[in-house]
Amino acid sequence: MSEDSKEFRRRVLKLSEKRVHKITNSVGVREAYRWCKKNKAFGNNTVPETDFYKIVRETNKLLSDELLESRDVNLPQKMGMLEVRKIPIFVKFVDGEVKTNRGINWNATLELWRTDEEARESKTLVRSEGSNSKFLVFYNRNKANYPNKTLICFKPVRTLYLELNNRAKQGLIDAFNLYGK
Repeated sequence: MSEDSKEFRRRVLKLSEKRVHKITNSVGVREAYRWCKKNKAFGNNTVPETDFYKIVRETNKLLSDELLESRDVNLPQKMGMLEVRKIPIFVKFVDGEVKTNRGINWNATLELWRTDEEARESKTLVRSEGSNSKFLVFYNRNKANYPNKTLICFKPVRTLYLELNNRAKQGLIDAFNLYGK
């Protein structure tokens, strides 16, 4: 009894089950709008919620465009910098096992698992191929001037990382190594 790849993917990834999302202690756009409204950050003026969301979306798009051009972004009020950095890809043997920081190609892995039951049971992963480095957005707090610097983080959306690495594969951008090696 052979099942097609869509059915196999749904079964292995458990797409028919309800997903449990873990909520972290983070502030989203809605909470930011409520805080601004409560503390009268707009002065006596009121900004409609839809306009606030448009402003946030446009600002995020401008930040993404700057980062995709491999430019550093200085945040206002001495909040630090957003920088594009690269991490070298490695493949090495440690105690007889292969260690790597290459990403997993899930489409190819699921196709392998569908056709080979032994690979699925041993959880064999297919790693992505391509460039010798991966790019990320690094939040540099060195020039920041505020207390509790470790409590604030910057986590871009996945599509920004994908586009950043696609541009790197095409040779459109380059960056400094994150760890200086």
